[in-house]
Amino acid sequence: YDCYKIKPVPTTLYPKIDIETFSVPGGATVIKDGKVISPFEMSPGTQQVFLQVENRGFFTQKDTRVRFEGLPNGVTVTVLPETQVIKAHNLGTYSATFTIGPNVPSGTYLVTMIAYSPNGMFDKITFEFVVQ
Repeated sequence: YDCYKIKPVPTTLYPKIDIETFSVPGGATVIKDGKVISPFEMSPGTQQVFLQVENRGFFTQKDTRVRFEGLPNGVTVTVLPETQVIKAHNLGTYSATFTIGPNVPSGTYLVTMIAYSPNGMFDKITFEFVVQ
């Protein structure tokens, strides 16, 4: 048994990147302090929202991104900036523009907001997306 021949296990840092806020300017706050407090209601057309992600960890995250999964067909979202550097104990703010096409059936859909980097997922929150 030679302790020098043991391969080191790669250290995985668990970054503390948490979704904080999803809010509609002049409208509803969907996510506040990482909790869903109301559905996101939207009619066909476009709607800009603001997203905030907090780095609660001790390391700068160089490539923090946000995406949405579970959107119904005919709904697109553009998140800007695409990636951000978020220093320890700081917030990253994103602008997202949702576009609902005219043929999207009205109804309630479960959509998941995901904060991630190319190395993996940080946080995810599922909320109700209501097409009116």
